[in-house]
Amino acid sequence: MKRIILCLVLVISVIGFSEEIQLERKYNKNSTWSICISSDSTAKKDCSVIFKGNPYKEFKVFKNEDGHNGMYIKYREMIIVDSKEGDLQLIETKTKPMPKKTRPAEIDENLASAITVSVSSEDSELKGLLPPEALSHLKVYGKNVYYIRMAFINHTVSSEITENE
Repeated sequence: MKRIILCLVLVISVIGFSEEIQLERKYNKNSTWSICISSDSTAKKDCSVIFKGNPYKEFKVFKNEDGHNGMYIKYREMIIVDSKEGDLQLIETKTKPMPKKTRPAEIDENLASAITVSVSSEDSELKGLLPPEALSHLKVYGKNVYYIRMAFINHTVSSEITENE
């Protein structure tokens, strides 16, 4: 019996100290949220990614593991990152939900063979990274890109090019 209790305590402590960061309980509601880059109060926040739903149930939040600062959010097959590797935060917003009239994104043939596809913008430090097989979930409406229940305002779809290439 003592071994079973000791084993349970060990398993619970390992789960509790994993790299995944639990979102606060205040986010446990089905609303519209902006994903923003954390910054001091004087700087303008980049909140160009909008999510409609319950992030507490659908997001996984991780610290960068490669020695850099910052964190990233995983939503289904997509990872949301700050290109400058800063922390992200969720802010409840009154932004309109996604439009009902979207169309499949026009995908460049070269993207199907890319290792990673990026949803990014010149004006935004926030971007989404996803594998090419998830391209079928991308939709566009005007200058915005939509991925399931997430909107990237003024973003486009392209191949992710690393600095080493």
